[in-house]
Amino acid sequence: MLIVGDSLSSGDGIELNQSWPNLLLQQFDQQDIDLAIVNLSSSGNTTLDGIQIIQDANLQYQPQWTIIALGGNDGLQGLPIQTIYHNLSQMIELCLSYKQHVIVIAMTLPPNWGPKYIEQFELIYQQLKAQYPQIDLVEFSIDDFLGLLQSDGIHPTQEAQHIIQKRVFLSIQKIMANEE
Repeated sequence: MLIVGDSLSSGDGIELNQSWPNLLLQQFDQQDIDLAIVNLSSSGNTTLDGIQIIQDANLQYQPQWTIIALGGNDGLQGLPIQTIYHNLSQMIELCLSYKQHVIVIAMTLPPNWGPKYIEQFELIYQQLKAQYPQIDLVEFSIDDFLGLLQSDGIHPTQEAQHIIQKRVFLSIQKIMANEE
């Protein structure tokens, strides 16, 4: 399983073993789920970075699953909505061409970006789900993390990592159940 994300998935500001990808791996071990995780998330990654990461990682690891957790940095940079959508779409198509299960974690932005841009940004993920019904979408709202953000107001605390891990795991379980 490949995880392609940014600082929200790389564990910035918390103990690395408490990041949601590591918590997910711990749950796999506890439940005897035979999936290794390669977390290629890095602070600052954008959707454009994600395209190259997925291309390179598929050659090296041949994952059966890819979790895409990108878009937040693009939004914080105020990139055009169509650019973000196009890049995410390209990542999804790459993963599907490799016959992978794809989970996309929908990002959101802080309220200071204004309601119009935030609404258009969040709609990207709904449109991707409509265009690619075979992917699974894990959604969060800013309300899910009230009181669970680090002092920067962007990065989830250690406690919030459990919320993310549980939702991602439910998505994985749903996909696995549909395979049976």
